[in-house]
Amino acid sequence: FCCSPSNFLLLQNPSINHNNHPSKTMAVATSSSTTTMTATAASPPVVVGMYSVGRYALSIILTYLTECDGGVSLLITNKRFTRYILPLFRLRLSKGEQELLVVVNNNNNNKQKKQKNRHQFVEYPAQDPELLLQRLNTRRLRKRLIRRGRVVNDNNDNDDSCPYEWNKTTHQLAVSEQQQRQQLSEQQNCQQRPAEEELLRFLMASDKTASSSSATTLLVPPSVLVSYPRSGNTLLRHLLERLTGIVTGSDNRPDRKLSRDLAIHHNLVGEGIVTPHRVSIIKTHYPERPGSRFGAGRAILLVRNPYDAIDSYWNLNLTNTHTETVTNEIYEQFRDTFEELALNEMSVWLRFHRYWLNQNNKNIPVLVVRFEDLIGNHNSTMEHELMRIATFLQLPSSSDTSRIVHACGRDRGGNTQVGSYKQPKATTTTTGCKKPYGKSLEKGRYSDDMIRKFHELANEEYVCATTNSLSDDQSAAGCCSLLEYFGYDILKQDFPHNFLSGSVPPVGGLKNAAELLSNKRSVATDDDDGVAESSSTAMEINGGYQLRDATDPYGRSMRQWRLDRTNNDQEPFPIVQR
Repeated sequence: FCCSPSNFLLLQNPSINHNNHPSKTMAVATSSSTTTMTATAASPPVVVGMYSVGRYALSIILTYLTECDGGVSLLITNKRFTRYILPLFRLRLSKGEQELLVVVNNNNNNKQKKQKNRHQFVEYPAQDPELLLQRLNTRRLRKRLIRRGRVVNDNNDNDDSCPYEWNKTTHQLAVSEQQQRQQLSEQQNCQQRPAEEELLRFLMASDKTASSSSATTLLVPPSVLVSYPRSGNTLLRHLLERLTGIVTGSDNRPDRKLSRDLAIHHNLVGEGIVTPHRVSIIKTHYPERPGSRFGAGRAILLVRNPYDAIDSYWNLNLTNTHTETVTNEIYEQFRDTFEELALNEMSVWLRFHRYWLNQNNKNIPVLVVRFEDLIGNHNSTMEHELMRIATFLQLPSSSDTSRIVHACGRDRGGNTQVGSYKQPKATTTTTGCKKPYGKSLEKGRYSDDMIRKFHELANEEYVCATTNSLSDDQSAAGCCSLLEYFGYDILKQDFPHNFLSGSVPPVGGLKNAAELLSNKRSVATDDDDGVAESSSTAMEINGGYQLRDATDPYGRSMRQWRLDRTNNDQEPFPIVQR
């Protein structure tokens, strides 16, 4: 990119000799309202509205400008750009500094001048969700073409038909194909595309114009997927997106590294979106950590055993990734820190789940789903849990067993691969069949003394299994500790072997949630727009109560702990090679 003071940008491909290929050179004239792109005299100009350029794309263009080249004048000609875009590039003043001292060239004499604001154009850290979704759907369409070519070659077929409709945007294709799937779902043994090739979309205003038979049921306020960190919400979000064809949202800041990784590398493009008419299911860790505020009409509480969840939380903080694990040498080197973090996080884990169980009897209906049930054991399978969730959310697919089985994406061997989650193969050992839970106990992450302290913390308050409510009376009928309620008690229930043997009773029954839905909330009243409105006030998420205080050393402060020991991530902790 080259720039002149008149805001005239020259786009060139540096790998091409433009003297020999003048047609490869394009000029872009920018103003506050339009961007005009011209190639040669033979090709007509293309006018693109500046408002249609996302913040990420605009930041890429501006990185090739300096403040003196006219980048600021490009933005200050419009009040909206000045108010919302320009501050993204403003340089921060040093401590105690009120104005910046800059050098101004004036007739070859350098003079110092004070300036209140100074800007540096850098790449915006978060990409536009719509752009990410279009890229994701384009990759899925390409998979269809590749698979189509393979099928044609295998069958010696000369059919050149395209596996999708022409002259449609990816959003239009997603809407059209979703309507076709709903019509085909009434037919038995209908052939469906592989789940990883189906297109996704956001909820749009056009959904309201769809016919009542094919319209997506949209609950306002939306539903919330809540979990303690590292409890499997990424897997469940992928399953729900496969089931509904609608992108799930998240209350996390989209510019954080972990959120960017989810959006770009794990295809969860709804990071940072909590608008109820764009997403109907929103992920949150509230009240463990704050995020963007929104209202919710019902909640899915995803629970994972604290031993594996806390161990995974430790690795999340040390690697700043969702998939990597530090080596055993790091565990030994920081053994004291790990044990202090584990005890602190066990207390947070208990208070987090007590808070949400209490909401089931006060504010909104809550459905409890165990991660161990979701990935399968003797009593429950992924399909069964997804059916419970679809029924709770009142999804049209709740009665479509074939669609639920299809969303689970099992291969010919019966194994599941959903997003970044791949079901590990069962292997026979001296202790029986290995399952993907209880790994931290198998690896000896916690001493016997640590496990005893975990259970002492859990016995400070009890849960009534018949009403799913908290109780102070240990002697009351059906009361047990929170670990025992979920089936995670090592001393009394022999976790994780109780899951392997199938001796764990179901938890978080749908009956109580259904009673709240029908009697207490009076939800599911369809209006003329095809939108199910809630007749009562939604619960505010990320408002008020917080589990952690600002001084908690094992919350977001763990980031600084890692940076201090890895030279600002320049010398990261060694990880286990997979």
